[in-house]
Amino acid sequence: MARFAVLLILAGVLLAACGTHVTELRPTFEPTATFDFSMRVAADQPTVVSEERPTLEPTITPPTATPEPTTVVAEEPTPEPTEETPALDLPGDPAIGQILFNNIPAPSTGQRCMTCHNPNQPIPGTGPYLYGIATVAGERRAGYTAEEYLRESIINPNAFMAPAQGEAAWTVDLMPKDWRQAFTDEDLDNIVSYLLTLTQQRPQ
Repeated sequence: MARFAVLLILAGVLLAACGTHVTELRPTFEPTATFDFSMRVAADQPTVVSEERPTLEPTITPPTATPEPTTVVAEEPTPEPTEETPALDLPGDPAIGQILFNNIPAPSTGQRCMTCHNPNQPIPGTGPYLYGIATVAGERRAGYTAEEYLRESIINPNAFMAPAQGEAAWTVDLMPKDWRQAFTDEDLDNIVSYLLTLTQQRPQ
């Protein structure tokens, strides 16, 4: 009996199923935009993400200062000398002559030229001062140049006596006569050259 009842229940279920039509609900897809095939990305290609770069502000270069124009001052022409000073025609080197004049002693007395003769001031000493001697040496002896007179005064001091200077007067044999033993010809040329540069204005 029990088996028969189960069969009846199963038969009822089958009859109910066969008489019912079931409609399957499917989702409806409405296209929202036209698909562009060129926009498809292949599955095996990696997606490239653009890296955003910071926006660089333009560098502002400060304006270059315009240099002020240089004012060129025209040089004034050098006036031509009205009187040309003649160059000294010296037989030797006056710088060396000054050293000899100040430092070489006479063999007989040990005195130097500057011991008796003052070349820097018009003040007489044991001998006449030589301050400004170049301005008068060429007038001392007739027929003698300044160079010839000065040379003779060194090697032969008794040949001509220099005029007195104020109350100071000179006599023979006052000056050593052996300077020729101390000086060579070249030394004498240098000493005479030095004396020719003593062009100071002498007192009247």
